[in-house]
Amino acid sequence: MPSKPNRLLCGDTLYDLTPAYIAGARALRKEVPHWANPYDDDTEEQDYADWDDGHTNEAAHEHHRFGEDVIALPPEGREIEEDPSIPRDEHGNIDPDSVT
Repeated sequence: MPSKPNRLLCGDTLYDLTPAYIAGARALRKEVPHWANPYDDDTEEQDYADWDDGHTNEAAHEHHRFGEDVIALPPEGREIEEDPSIPRDEHGNIDPDSVT
């Protein structure tokens, strides 16, 4: 039986950490540009969107919480909340000056 993906809470949005989402986050770590999404937005609509979300959230520094790289966690169906120890601005975005 396949395991359920972990889910990441960013503001009021819950993202499923699907293989495409994780690939998008890892792509940014390898400096792959945002426009290079490998999924077809006509035929692979959900994978295209997931890859885009992973890439975007990696750029926003959303994947390091509670001392863990959430992209590297095994899929166990966990819901990963926002880490209250990470400073955010008035819009809920991570303060880029706080990222090391």
